[in-house]
Amino acid sequence: MNLDDLDRFKQLDPYNTLGEIDNLPDQLGFAYQLGLKLALPAWSDIRQVIIAGMGGSIIAGDLLAAYCAALAPIPVSVHRDYDLPLFARGETTLVICVSHSGDTEETLSAFEAARAASKAERVSSVSPEWETQMTSVVSPRAKRGRS
Repeated sequence: MNLDDLDRFKQLDPYNTLGEIDNLPDQLGFAYQLGLKLALPAWSDIRQVIIAGMGGSIIAGDLLAAYCAALAPIPVSVHRDYDLPLFARGETTLVICVSHSGDTEETLSAFEAARAASKAERVSSVSPEWETQMTSVVSPRAKRGRS
């Protein structure tokens, strides 16, 4: 394959995945600015963070857990399964569920387990309406900066 043949690249990459990866710095900046707008509670009693998800959606969780490993005073771990581990149930666990489609059954199972183990006011979700400005047909693997 001729690596200088841009037309051939476009044929092989109809969703512009290479462009999305190249756009990672802009995605990270967008996500950072968006995060600054979120009103987050001052939960001082959190003792651990579990990020639940599957497939390409949980790659962002892997990146966050790796980043936090040397910096966070509490453990941050990734969960790829139904439900939640027994140690992760309770008021001192922050559970973050990530799903590109919004209907991944393992992730929804973890969300329901977290909701059952928590006070109602401590459960929130990001609706598809909020995500519309970020949603596209590109694989979640190419949207790491927006996760």
